[in-house]
Amino acid sequence: MADDHVDVAVVGAGPAGLSLAHSLQSRGVAVRVVAPESPWHATYGAWRSDVDGCELGAPLDSMLRGAWDTVRVVGHGEHLLRRGYVVFDNERMQRALGAEVEMVRDTALGAEHDIEHTTLRLASGSSLQARLAIDATGSGVLLAHRAVAGIGAENVGGAQTAYGLVVGSSPHVQPEVFTLMDWRHPDAESSNAGVPGNKSGAHATFFYGACFTDGSTLVEETSLYARPPHDIDDLRRRLAARLGSDFTDTA
Repeated sequence: MADDHVDVAVVGAGPAGLSLAHSLQSRGVAVRVVAPESPWHATYGAWRSDVDGCELGAPLDSMLRGAWDTVRVVGHGEHLLRRGYVVFDNERMQRALGAEVEMVRDTALGAEHDIEHTTLRLASGSSLQARLAIDATGSGVLLAHRAVAGIGAENVGGAQTAYGLVVGSSPHVQPEVFTLMDWRHPDAESSNAGVPGNKSGAHATFFYGACFTDGSTLVEETSLYARPPHDIDDLRRRLAARLGSDFTDTA
């Protein structure tokens, strides 16, 4: 692609980047999304009332994998919240949000700024000029340039991380209720020992899961925030301890 110019360049094609680009495009703004082609692997859920009026490119219910009227939260005790919660079907949402958006299947390596424009340098060797460039790469710090001027990677902010699977079934997950957060120690209902968990001095993680109408079950162990980000292998161990088995190879 030769050097080009748009009003807005969005770097990153996750839900945030595509939602923003979709909204701008629908308002007549010349926008382009820069990102390599990639499926969405994370689980995206939301309170129904928060997304009912969002511009998603298609009716909300047509993009859902599941919906629940009751949400369960467990801390020192169990709480049932009578508020609707939904989990998106990633393929449907990605397709709907990106349908009318112009994509540049490339990787942005960095940005150069002047008083009028930002120029994105792309891995292909080409560039893209925009009046406004938005970094929607998530936990990446592509355009922030934080690892300069003596600021090392250890000083970059933390992130939320999760390890999850879709399994056939799990007795740990209650039917017809979405477990948003179960903060109990992963070993509380397991005979497995030696797995770090939500003890004094340990980084707390929580269980997130629900049963879908097709009979499958979502199970995840999540670190809400940690700096540096929580180790994925440790989240896998915690999830296995919570469920009493590691379902990774059978999911």
